[in-house]
Amino acid sequence: VKEHAITCDRIRGKRNELRLSQEALADKLHISARAYNFKENNKVRFTLDEIMILLDLFGCKFEDIFLE
Repeated sequence: VKEHAITCDRIRGKRNELRLSQEALADKLHISARAYNFKENNKVRFTLDEIMILLDLFGCKFEDIFLE
């Protein structure tokens, strides 16, 4: 669970680097802003499809966000 919280912090950091709001990123993931908020705040996990979209948007590899 702690590792998942760290991952959510990394996703939040990447989103902020790109100066995207939660709502804007939710739109790119085709989910509601509320659903995105739950995911970024470690209440619900991102799906594999969402992860792949995030990696593409962030221009990074899986291990950059999810492993360390």
